[in-house]
Amino acid sequence: MKRFYPAVGDVWRHASGKEYIVMSNKINDETRRYEVVVAYLDQRLAFVRATYTIEEFMDEVDHDLAPELKQKYLFEFVKAKEEV
Repeated sequence: MKRFYPAVGDVWRHASGKEYIVMSNKINDETRRYEVVVAYLDQRLAFVRATYTIEEFMDEVDHDLAPELKQKYLFEFVKAKEEV
């Protein structure tokens, strides 16, 4: 599976099964690390914002710690930003 960086507006599925929309990508001023800000999608409404480093966002699921999770990666791409 080809992996690519998340773009603003893209929808990604978390290993828990919930879908998130990418709200922004940024460089943290203090840590100088690339971060992805996402919001949970529920009935097309976005809420509960979370921030992940790009390493966390793109990381594989540790199936030894969480064998119930079926995805290979913590976040997997669902669809690109919808054009308005």
